Amino acid sequence: MKIYIFLLISVSLFGCATDTDPSTWKPGQILSERKVSRGNGFHELYTEVVNPEGHWEGVGHFAYVYFKDELLCQCTFSDLIFSPDQKFALYIGDKNGELSLLNVSTSLISQLSKKYIGHPYEAEWNLTQNRVTAYLEKWNEELKSHEKFEYNFEIQKGI
Repeated sequence: MKIYIFLLISVSLFGCATDTDPSTWKPGQILSERKVSRGNGFHELYTEVVNPEGHWEGVGHFAYVYFKDELLCQCTFSDLIFSPDQKFALYIGDKNGELSLLNVSTSLISQLSKKYIGHPYEAEWNLTQNRVTAYLEKWNEELKSHEKFEYNFEIQKGI
């Protein structure tokens, strides 16, 4: 009963579900979607999806960021780190969790790593020299804590 009431409240807050009777829900079924424009070609998509049976949570809540029609990441807009001139966005890509750089002017994406190396939380941009220092953090299982480190890269010409 409590779960059903929670779902009815969440449906009323986040949009209309296609079917409010949990007994008819199927795994993977989208209960609601909400698109939020962030300007300059960016938008977020928030979804509620029925999880498989046995999952610890009956309904999963997901956020995605798109630039134009391109899915950038399963993240929120606040996870993107923009250059001061708003020309570049640094983020964790959706394919392999790779560190990626989007040129907003050209729509070109540069993959800076081949796999997940950490989550960027800040960056220092030296656009006159095409250099960026990204500050990342990553969970260290051995230490049972987050470790922070720098990742320096050059913005390649043509991106």
